[in-house]
Amino acid sequence: MTDDRKLSIELSKGSKQAFETLYLRYSYLVERFVYSLVKDRNATDDITQNVFLNLWSRRANLSKDIAFRSYLFTSSKNAVIDWFRRRDKLQTEAISTGLTDLPTADTEKVLDDAELLTLINLAISNMPEKRKRIFTLSRVDGLRNAEIARQMGISEKTVEYHISKALEELRKLTYIIALFV
Repeated sequence: MTDDRKLSIELSKGSKQAFETLYLRYSYLVERFVYSLVKDRNATDDITQNVFLNLWSRRANLSKDIAFRSYLFTSSKNAVIDWFRRRDKLQTEAISTGLTDLPTADTEKVLDDAELLTLINLAISNMPEKRKRIFTLSRVDGLRNAEIARQMGISEKTVEYHISKALEELRKLTYIIALFV
């Protein structure tokens, strides 16, 4: 039995010591994960605190077979999504379009797709304005690099650079999601 599993079992029994150990072990990682998505220090602190408060309040419901790390980062991801929805009353066209264009599938699959689209939109919205505009013109509007360069009065190399950096940021997001979920 892993140390995390032992600690989560103790936590489910109400052990403050187990909670403190898990908090010390994972709070920094949760904080880094949350910050990578929200890019706001105050929001990161609030979300991280809420993740651990919810963990404590739901401790009695923890399963003995829980993969604690996965549970914690799934909770963190959900907390970030909830925070953005509350903050912006996030009902973007991309999610609406994504949900209506999806083939009929089970509800869990639709929710997973919606959450993924939300995270992608969040990553794009956190990009510098110029990069966000170039990426949108390229990937959403379907303009070629030369057209974007001409429209924005910049070189094609600059357009290529920003598209490359935008894709790199999205790949990092994919890596983070794959790592923690």
